[in-house]
Amino acid sequence: MIKCSGFSPYGFMWSTYTYSDKDIEIDKYIINENATIIFWNDNTKTISKRHKEDKFDKELGFLFAYFYKKWGDNKSAKKRIIDSIDYKKIKTFLFEFFVKDSGKTTEQAKKYLSNLVIEK
Repeated sequence: MIKCSGFSPYGFMWSTYTYSDKDIEIDKYIINENATIIFWNDNTKTISKRHKEDKFDKELGFLFAYFYKKWGDNKSAKKRIIDSIDYKKIKTFLFEFFVKDSGKTTEQAKKYLSNLVIEK
């Protein structure tokens, strides 16, 4: 179980939260130009939708969907993140969160993300 509160190095406010879902893993994912859906081995899914004005970025969509599962269904937290987005900072923040949480090395995480498949 992890408990966090305060500010991230990227200026995003953390609320106190807990999670103990290290056994929850990705079963599969679907990425298209409008949304990313991650299906988890606990029979749940998380969805990250691209706003019509945003540039398509498969890695960012995947990282948001991953973060949403690990953060929990906290709409106010998601809104704070979305409202304060500097896309370079948030992608770095989400990538570092993914590396730490998934147990992958930085290189393994980069390779995993670069190999994400986009469905047509």
